[in-house]
Amino acid sequence: MTRPANKRTLASRPSTVSVSLDERARIPFALVGVLLLVTSITSVTLLQSRVAPEPTVDASLAMDRTAATTQTVVRNAVADAAAEAAREPLLVADADHPWGVAVANVDETEDPAWTRELPEADDADVDPDRAFERYLKLRIYAAVETDLGHLDGPFREDTTTNVSVPPLEENTTSATDAIDRVRLRPGIDPTNDLEPGQLEVTIENVELTVRRNGREIASRTDDVTVTVGTNVFVLHQLTREYERQLNTGIVEGGLDDPTSVNGLGQQYAARIYPLAWARGIAQWGGAPLSEVIANRHAEVMANDAVFSVQDSVFGTTDPNSRAVMRNAWGCLAAQDAEELYDGQTGDEPAVADAEAFCSGLEYVYGDQNANLDEPVDTADVMESAADAVGTEAGMGSERTISVDEFADLAYAQTLTELDVHDVIDDVHSVETRATLERGTDRTNRPSSRQPSGLRDSSNWTRTRNDLHTETTVDVSVDEDDPDTAERETTYLSATATVRHDHERSLRWSYDGPEDVSSPVTRTRRSASTYETEIEVNARHTDRDAIEYRGIDGGYDEAVDDEWPTSLPDEFFDGDDAWDGLLEDPLPLDTYAQFPDESVERLLAVDPDGDVETQLERQITAPEDVTSERQLRRQLAVADEDRATLETDPPNELIAAAIALDLYFVRTQLQEEADDVTFDDGELLTGDPFGELNEEVDEQLVYYGVSDRYPTAADKARVEARQNYIDNVNGQLETTSETTRLVQDELDDRIDVELGVTDDVDGALEGLTDFTREVAGGRADYQQAEIETPYSDEVEVTPSGSPTYLSLESVEAEEVPATGNATHTPMVARNNNWFAIPYGELDVGILGDVLSWLFDASDDHVLTLRMAGELLEAARLADVLLEEEGEQLVDSDAVYEDLEDAVNQRINNLDGETASRVNEPNNDLNLDEGEIESLINEGINNIGDGTSGQQAAMLGSGDGIDYVEQYVYEEIKVENHGKQPYMNEDIFKQSAAVSVRYALSEAVNESTVDDFDPDYVDYLNESLRDELEERTEEIVAQRVNETIDESDLEHEWLRNNESGMLDEGGEFDLSPNRIPAGMPLVPLPSGWVATTNVWDVEVKGEYARFELESNAGTPTATAGERYVREAGAVSLEGNRLGSTRPISFESQTLVIVVVPPQRLGVGDRTGDWAEESQGWPEAGPEYATN
Repeated sequence: MTRPANKRTLASRPSTVSVSLDERARIPFALVGVLLLVTSITSVTLLQSRVAPEPTVDASLAMDRTAATTQTVVRNAVADAAAEAAREPLLVADADHPWGVAVANVDETEDPAWTRELPEADDADVDPDRAFERYLKLRIYAAVETDLGHLDGPFREDTTTNVSVPPLEENTTSATDAIDRVRLRPGIDPTNDLEPGQLEVTIENVELTVRRNGREIASRTDDVTVTVGTNVFVLHQLTREYERQLNTGIVEGGLDDPTSVNGLGQQYAARIYPLAWARGIAQWGGAPLSEVIANRHAEVMANDAVFSVQDSVFGTTDPNSRAVMRNAWGCLAAQDAEELYDGQTGDEPAVADAEAFCSGLEYVYGDQNANLDEPVDTADVMESAADAVGTEAGMGSERTISVDEFADLAYAQTLTELDVHDVIDDVHSVETRATLERGTDRTNRPSSRQPSGLRDSSNWTRTRNDLHTETTVDVSVDEDDPDTAERETTYLSATATVRHDHERSLRWSYDGPEDVSSPVTRTRRSASTYETEIEVNARHTDRDAIEYRGIDGGYDEAVDDEWPTSLPDEFFDGDDAWDGLLEDPLPLDTYAQFPDESVERLLAVDPDGDVETQLERQITAPEDVTSERQLRRQLAVADEDRATLETDPPNELIAAAIALDLYFVRTQLQEEADDVTFDDGELLTGDPFGELNEEVDEQLVYYGVSDRYPTAADKARVEARQNYIDNVNGQLETTSETTRLVQDELDDRIDVELGVTDDVDGALEGLTDFTREVAGGRADYQQAEIETPYSDEVEVTPSGSPTYLSLESVEAEEVPATGNATHTPMVARNNNWFAIPYGELDVGILGDVLSWLFDASDDHVLTLRMAGELLEAARLADVLLEEEGEQLVDSDAVYEDLEDAVNQRINNLDGETASRVNEPNNDLNLDEGEIESLINEGINNIGDGTSGQQAAMLGSGDGIDYVEQYVYEEIKVENHGKQPYMNEDIFKQSAAVSVRYALSEAVNESTVDDFDPDYVDYLNESLRDELEERTEEIVAQRVNETIDESDLEHEWLRNNESGMLDEGGEFDLSPNRIPAGMPLVPLPSGWVATTNVWDVEVKGEYARFELESNAGTPTATAGERYVREAGAVSLEGNRLGSTRPISFESQTLVIVVVPPQRLGVGDRTGDWAEESQGWPEAGPEYATN
């Protein structure tokens, strides 16, 4: 407080004279009197000169009371501003106004904790949550500034108070400063101790001033902090979370826990998957469904999923959701029931008339008074649809595969490809070798040196040096006992020795001065020896494919019993099956002759004679032998001489017996191998064929074989078994590898479509697991609960305009919130990847598979089956249209082009197959020309003989079965060469199965590529359009009349459950019975399973979305309302930016797998991609003048 100007201070006092005390410490009375007089005068003067006293207590009281009132005003201003911000939430700042620039001027400090869980806006320059927070601050500041102005006024008599904040001016700096003076601590921030329904607001630099008579008597500047009960941040956060969940794709929702459903993508998938599986299986099973997934399904499923997202985020749904969804489901059920209803029963469908029930949009939006019709009772409708589907479907449906087909295929492959004669010859032969090694190589002639000890040694002269040599030759032979236990054995060991016995006679004479005895004689003896060691070895055949083991009694003179009756009694069940199947018993050779034969061939001696003497005779000049090397040169055998020795087994009879043995091994394998059970999802992510491969018991190769092979023929028989088991394994491995190829290609494409990044594992496995769970009803989600200190549990109520997001456009008549715009609440697109007729000739993944299987290099390529199916379906459609005076295409050249390409490929099959049958000598001695004629006749008899039917059935495997049966029935033994089977049926079976395998290989390698792609595309599209038109006519026909066997439906859409052939085995396709989908596991007999993928996308936008809480502040119990719609956001008439409607887009890939046989799964009508009106933009469309 300012001091009064006339107030005295210590420093202004006048000087005074001190009063001295006398020495006795006494004061004179006179002086006292003078002092009293002066003092009294001075006091009076001071009292008279002092200003009037000021009431300081009034200023303090005014300040305190004003501060208290300021708290209330700020609190109310904050509550009002929060409510206004909720009604007009700014999400996009407007740079055209300075205040909008300030709102967008987000600093680079760390984002508030409450925003971290909210989604980022990829299309916004400024984070919408930060923009909303700064916008709320500015609105609070403006409200506080305005409301504080109402506090100016008198406090008591001539005292007034004033509360103010720095003014908010229309420039960016002022607005930025204003925003910075407001600090918010929302209760939803996890870092503070507030509750979600609380908001702590601090206004900085609030100035309080007290004046009296216009003069400031007190002032101070405070930061005012208030805590307000408001759900503005709760509602904003929930709405943003709702928006995030609506835009959360199926992969983004997390696939690691398929039992938890997160976001619209997964909620949507959880509904569309079971439906797609049910309809897909129904179509595969024979229901006349031209489309598996239509946009009408996408619409209803997406809306139902949206309401589930509402429930998971808000804890409740739009109040009208149950009513609109019951009616939407009713309409969909009526439509599907009409489509699925099996008209051939002759009964009227017990369902609602879909056209009447679904007319217009009142069944979901109600009339102009928003009154919805009472939902129909859909029990009958759904029951009819369920009956039409009939088959329990889902990714978890179990399938069983057995080894039977692979065993049959490998049996034919082994008989056709195994060069059994080479094997028989090989095991009945040995490789013999002679080795020569130096034993002794010693030359030792007697010495001619002068004897030691002679006197005067220098005068002695050698006068005689006679050498006599006597030579002897000796060969010793040791015939070993050969054994097949080891890979190598010794037949014969021999040692050839040449010995020279030497005797040297010596004489020396003396011619010197000494007296010595002379002459002196000596006789010296020694021996030179040369030895060569000879060994004849045999190496038994070591077949890499099987264990060595050796042969029991391999060098015995004869087998105890004739083979194959020598097989153990326990060999197979029913040994009698061997009796009578071979023309003659089989006397078998052993290796007994090989030792003598090897000696004869390698040593050039007669094994029946004296081998030692014969080898000695080979050394014709032993006296010339002066080294071991010279010795071996005189022998007939050289080191490493080799000879291959062979018996002369009954080759053809052994081969026939081996074929019979393979027949029984196949039977044993089929009886013993366990089946593998798996669910359909494992075809997309697992390896069931690898598991089946593990069930193949490789010990069957040695079944009935002891430690050693009984005979050489048994060794050949076991190798044939091994080859057969290897072929079974190979067929399964090829199938497994092809499955993995398809899985990898499918996985890669799904990753691309769904935007899966490299740091995330492929989506295929996650989608499969997710599908398995949602189809089994095991997925769940958590319902939201919001608690605040002002209520035990805040309840929020979402309300969308429109409640139901239809694919049809709406106007204000149906949905007032659309205003003057035509609004499309939702758009949808579903694209069937593998439609048949195939959507593209370059068929993406399928093209990769074809290239891998067939080495197809042409981009425009079809398998034989694809081409045949398209050609035949188009031909059948044209036959039906001709009755009405119409035609499918306007030029015969379109048919002829594809037909010529198909015929060209079919016409080469008989020759290719016949040449394959006799490539290896399989003992059947089939006449190639005769076999070619039989194959040609069999192919020509397929179906009605048209190239389309022939190609389709050959490609599916049915045609191959037919040709095999035809060959079996028509082949004549007498038209072919000598064969070893006494049983004619065995010959016919072997010939037919050889033809089957060879034809399967030829068909499997066949592609059709010599056609005009434009013609095929034209034929394809024309057929799809015609099927779509006929399907619509049939649906209308079902509603209005009873259907019998001769009507439109039977002609165009009949689906016999047995596949291409009717129950009588006759070819029976309608134009609709076209196989569709992506083959997962290709085999010569057809596809083991087929999958298809629907890429389903939906985009939606609310015209208006409101979220209302049931409680607001303690004084405002009516609640708060948060509104999202398109529109500008203004403050005091100035545009700050805009809010935006809630919009979303969601994409999911629906994968359906159907079992083998029959005709796959896929859309067969219309475009490959079905797009709703307005695609790809949902939302308002304003009329232009």
